[in-house]
Amino acid sequence: MAKKLFMVGGAKGVGKTRLTMEVASELQIPRIETGDIVRQYLSNPQGLLQDYIMAQILNQKSSTIVSTHYAEGYNGEDKFEFKRGLDKIHLQMINQKFDMSFCLVELGSEELLMRRFADSRRRTLTPEIVSRELEYNQQAYEMYLSEFGATAFILNNIDFEQTKLKLLTWTNERK
Repeated sequence: MAKKLFMVGGAKGVGKTRLTMEVASELQIPRIETGDIVRQYLSNPQGLLQDYIMAQILNQKSSTIVSTHYAEGYNGEDKFEFKRGLDKIHLQMINQKFDMSFCLVELGSEELLMRRFADSRRRTLTPEIVSRELEYNQQAYEMYLSEFGATAFILNNIDFEQTKLKLLTWTNERK
């Protein structure tokens, strides 16, 4: 049976971390958070970041759930620039080892903005930036689907328990 890679992505603050932690625990499969990988890389950068992320994913020996951002877009200087999380070539290499499925976790921009205001982590709080992050993640997600002929699976994370159940069901159907 082919190993599965469940890519769960979206903008910062939509609930990917908690969702993937709980689903991975229930499924008893490994979980990767690309933000953690980036922080590890930044503490000792060697080679290209995309290569480093890809290597961490490829090192998995079983089906895995990945919490990620499909795209980034805000550079911290009030400038926006669309940038994919992983490029097509890296995803193709990962696809040689794993059967990939893609899920987008979303929230409305107003709800996400309210959650960010309530969050103790330092996150960007302007409506324009939040809207762009949501837009860029949607755009990159659609690119991933198109490139791999994958079926869309989008979760609106308004009610955490219902969203977790839907994600758990989705992953179980693909195991």
